[in-house]
Amino acid sequence: MSRRYLAGYLWSAANALASVVIPLGVFVYFARALPPWQVGVVAHSLAWVEIIKIFAPMGLYEALVSTDDYDEVAAPAGTLLGCAGLAAFVAYAGVMTAAPLWMPAAKTLLPIALALGVRIIFDLMAIQPQAAIARRMDFKRLGIRSLVANVGAAAGGGAVGMIVSPLYGLIAYYILQSMILWLTTVAGTSAVAPLSFAWGKLGEIARTSFVATQVRSLATINNFADQAISAVFVGPALIAHYNLGKRVEIAQITAASSFASILFQPLFARRDDDSAIAPAFQQSLRMMALLCGLPTALFVANAHALILQVFGPHWQEAAPVAMALALGGLARAIGGVSGAYMSVNNQNSMLRNRSIVSAAAGVSIVCLTGWIGLAAMAWLLAIKNGLITVWLGWGTRKLAPTPVFLWTSIGLPSVFLASAWAGSAVAQALVPIHTMLDLAIVMTCSGVACALGAAVAYRRELASAVRLVRTRARSV
Repeated sequence: MSRRYLAGYLWSAANALASVVIPLGVFVYFARALPPWQVGVVAHSLAWVEIIKIFAPMGLYEALVSTDDYDEVAAPAGTLLGCAGLAAFVAYAGVMTAAPLWMPAAKTLLPIALALGVRIIFDLMAIQPQAAIARRMDFKRLGIRSLVANVGAAAGGGAVGMIVSPLYGLIAYYILQSMILWLTTVAGTSAVAPLSFAWGKLGEIARTSFVATQVRSLATINNFADQAISAVFVGPALIAHYNLGKRVEIAQITAASSFASILFQPLFARRDDDSAIAPAFQQSLRMMALLCGLPTALFVANAHALILQVFGPHWQEAAPVAMALALGGLARAIGGVSGAYMSVNNQNSMLRNRSIVSAAAGVSIVCLTGWIGLAAMAWLLAIKNGLITVWLGWGTRKLAPTPVFLWTSIGLPSVFLASAWAGSAVAQALVPIHTMLDLAIVMTCSGVACALGAAVAYRRELASAVRLVRTRARSV
C-alpha cells in the first residue's frame, strides 16, 4: 500500500466516520426530542432538496476532475453551477408551496421547509472548488472539510435546539452543514475559479458532464424518491419511521461517497493501465465490505432491541424497515467502488444505464407496494439493490473477476452477519434486554463475535498488518 494511498484511506475514513456517526447522533437526539410527524415533514423536505438538485449540472464534478483542459473550463463551470443553484432554489420553493396538497402537515412547517432550500445553493457552489482540490489529490483538505462541517453543524444545531427549540435546532443543523462545507472548501485553498459566463468553453466536457449528471441524478432518485413518493400513501409519522431506516442506508452511501470522491475517483483516474488499477480496485472492494459490513451486521443483528431502547416504543415499527434498508445500503456501498471506477474512466454511459434500470425499478417498487406496507417495500428495494450491485460488478470484472466480486459483496457480509447474530443470540440468552446496560452488553458480545468473524475472513490483511507493526517496532 503506497504512502499516498494510505493517506487517502485515512482521511477518507476520518471523513466517512464524521459523515456517518455525527448525523446519526444528531438524528437520535432530535428524534427523541421531536414528535415523529415533525421529523417526517423535515425528512420529506430534505428529500425534495436532493431531488431538485438533479436538474443542475452536478456531473461537472467528474468532468472537471478528469479533464485535461481544467484551466479553460473551471471558471465557466463554477459560474454555471452558481446560477443553477439559484434557479434550483426557486424550483424547490415552488414544490414546497405545493406540498400540502399531498401532505397536509407540511403547511404548518412551510417557512422552515423553505429555509432548508438554502442547502441547494451552497452544495452546488462547492462542486467546482472541490474538483480543484481533488485534482491536487489533497486528501487532507478533502477529508477535513466534511469533518469540520459535521462537527460545526452539530454544535450549532444542538445549541439552537437547546436555546430556542429542537425543531429550529434541526433546521439549523442542516443549513450549517452545507454552509460550513462550502466555507471549508473555499477558505484558504485558492480553488474558486473567477466569474465567467463563457459557457461555450464547456463544450469539450459537455458529454462527460451530461452523462455524469444523469448518473448522479439517478443515484439521487434511488436515495430519495422513495421518501417523496411514500408521502402520498402514508402520513408524516410513518415517513419518519421509514426515514430512520433511510438514515442507516444513507449513512453507508455517505461513507461510500466519501471514499469515492476523496480516494477512489482520484486514484482510478490517474491510471491508464487497468492491470495497474486491479490490485487497488480489489483492495478497495474488500475495504468497503469491511468498513460498511461490520456496522451493518451489528445493526441488523440487534435492530429490534436497539431501536426500542434508543428511540422508544413509538419507533419500534421502524425496525424491519431499517434492517432491510441497512442491507440494501451495504450493497450500494460496495457497488459504489465499481461506480467510482466507471465515472472517471469514460464508462459513464454504462454506469448511467445501470442507474436507469435501478431508478426505474426502485420507483416502480415504491409505487406498486407503498400502499401495502413500508416493510415489504423496503425488503424489495434491498433485493433490487443487491442485484444492481452484482450487475455493476459484472461491468468491472476485468478488475475483479466475478467469483472475487461475489465473495467480497455477498460472502464477506454474510460471514459478518452470521457472526453478529450468533454473538447476539448467545448474549440475549444469558442477559435479556430490559435496560440500556443490557443492550450495551449484548451489543458488545455481538460486536466481538462479528470482529472474530472478520479476523478470520481478513486473516491475510491482519497478518500483513502485524508484520508491519513488528518491523517498525524493531526499527525503533
